[in-house]
Amino acid sequence: ERPGWRGVRTRTHCYVRTKDGPFTLFDLREDPYELRNLVDERPELVAEFDALFEQQMAACDDAWRVPKR
Repeated sequence: ERPGWRGVRTRTHCYVRTKDGPFTLFDLREDPYELRNLVDERPELVAEFDALFEQQMAACDDAWRVPKR
């Protein structure tokens, strides 16, 4: 089985995660070519995007969720 992934893109950031955890987080203003992954550098932003991610998945009735830690 493939692990699957989901993502959220805003005007300023692109965030992607798998069920195993955060995968990529890019600041599109500072890094438009998505070369610097901020997942390990910005845990507070990852938490913010996980919350947004949960809202978006619920809004589109997607059963895929962020695993609870």
